[in-house]
Amino acid sequence: MSFLRLMDFRLGPLSGRDNKPPPPAQFQALIPNLLVPWVVFNTIWSIGATCDNNGRILFDRFIRDRMLEGGHEPQFPEDGLCYDFNLHDGGFTDVTSDGEPAPPTWRGWMDNIADYKITGDMKYSDC
Repeated sequence: MSFLRLMDFRLGPLSGRDNKPPPPAQFQALIPNLLVPWVVFNTIWSIGATCDNNGRILFDRFIRDRMLEGGHEPQFPEDGLCYDFNLHDGGFTDVTSDGEPAPPTWRGWMDNIADYKITGDMKYSDC
């Protein structure tokens, strides 16, 4: 069910979900290059989510090997596990810097998170 819910989330914009119009044609043209990454992401966060730490290492190797054998792009960066990356869909739903379609990429979950410093005098509600 988790896999299907994640896929529904990815495909939802095509149906005008949340009273928003479907993505323009140039972004819909990204779909053929997004199908495999969507399946990979959804597999990681449904089936792979059941793994413990040791299982995650094995599952990461399994996912990377299948992608390499199949010639699927984009490949994950070498550093970290497949769990450490989020799929940027090139503008289908994720905003691009120039507003134009771009190839999908795997990006670290924390790549665009600003540093946040917690000081000793801060209240819990300030965080």
